[in-house]
Amino acid sequence: MDSITRIGAIFLFYLFVVIISYFVMSTPVELLFDGFDDADFGEAENEITSYMPTFRTAFTIAMGFLLAIPVTWFVIKIFSREPDFYRYRRY
Repeated sequence: MDSITRIGAIFLFYLFVVIISYFVMSTPVELLFDGFDDADFGEAENEITSYMPTFRTAFTIAMGFLLAIPVTWFVIKIFSREPDFYRYRRY
């Protein structure tokens, strides 16, 4: 049985880790995408031009999922009901 204070502290820690990981990962990944975008692919230039926005969107969605995981866990944990351990059936 967890208290609301402990659940809130764990949630804030998870949220802090996710936000820090976004700021740490976003710049190198954007530089990688920019490097692919600026590269000369010859005949495949049309394909890379059409796929790069999709890759950027996929990265943004993945970061959104990483943010949604702690929020979803927090909501489920707050609204979950623990069974009462003192109730039992006697025969």
